[in-house]
Amino acid sequence: MSVLHFQLLMENGEDMTPQSSYLARHFGNTGFPPMDIFETSEAYFLEIDLPGGIDPQQVNLSYGAGNLVIRGKLPHPALPEGGRYLQVERQAGQFHRVVHLSAPVRPRDISTRYDLGVLTITIPKEHHYEIQIEEHYAGQ
Repeated sequence: MSVLHFQLLMENGEDMTPQSSYLARHFGNTGFPPMDIFETSEAYFLEIDLPGGIDPQQVNLSYGAGNLVIRGKLPHPALPEGGRYLQVERQAGQFHRVVHLSAPVRPRDISTRYDLGVLTITIPKEHHYEIQIEEHYAGQ
């Protein structure tokens, strides 16, 4: 089983996990905005597509109780006066994603990079170390 658990909620609390019908109806079978997650032996990496028009400073990240919370708002594009939509495919509105990390991480060392519309979040793993138990016998 994966060490990651994903939860996606609308601001009103409606379930948007991949199994929910709301997510499938409105955004296909992907999250909002799209996110890839991969890992190495040293860290987890999240790559999130932030479409044009969103300022990365408007995306809020927080970590607590094993959860990385990603919040933000994709702005609605402005129509010219008198304009009307004939087709709408781009998503807009507030989003809230939660990535549960069940393995220990170093939250103070989480870093971010924004480049060409992709926000990369690096979450270093906390390594466990074996502790050797020394044997001592009475009288030795």
